[in-house]
Amino acid sequence: MSTQSAHMSSTLKTILVTVPTTGARPLRPPLDDLAHQARATESNDARKVSVMLLDNSAAGSEPARGAAAACEVEYRRVETPGFSRVRNAAMEEAQRYDALVFIDDDERPVPGWFRALVARAEANNADVVVGPVAVRLPPDAPRWLDGGRLIRQVRTQPDEPWEGFGMCPQYPPAA
Repeated sequence: MSTQSAHMSSTLKTILVTVPTTGARPLRPPLDDLAHQARATESNDARKVSVMLLDNSAAGSEPARGAAAACEVEYRRVETPGFSRVRNAAMEEAQRYDALVFIDDDERPVPGWFRALVARAEANNADVVVGPVAVRLPPDAPRWLDGGRLIRQVRTQPDEPWEGFGMCPQYPPAA
């Protein structure tokens, strides 16, 4: 193990996973998945992983508060409306952690997602790690959604650091 990756792995001991919501979607499935992955990572990797639901609904949502309690994740009400306000609240909360992870309330992490995300960050001494989100539609979804391609373009990117991060990579990569 290089000195750089040894240093990085020792710095990501506390991680905050934040889930913004307006309370419009069912929250138990993604929160259950995240809580399970957080607990597994804590017990296997000796890390402290917190999952926090950031509620940006108009008046605070009892269902959101209830889902957070049922899944044993933290709950924070973000009163000022707007996605940027929720992201800023997450960054505020993350000041006492080594890393911050964002995942939307309409996304469900696949098994191993969190561990892979952290491993990739540590292996590359990365400040930012991003990954694809697979669109999974119910079996009765209308055909015009084309298996999710209408929602999200299918792209490929090698599993490696981007040079010159901040510039949009070209999809598909230039030949």
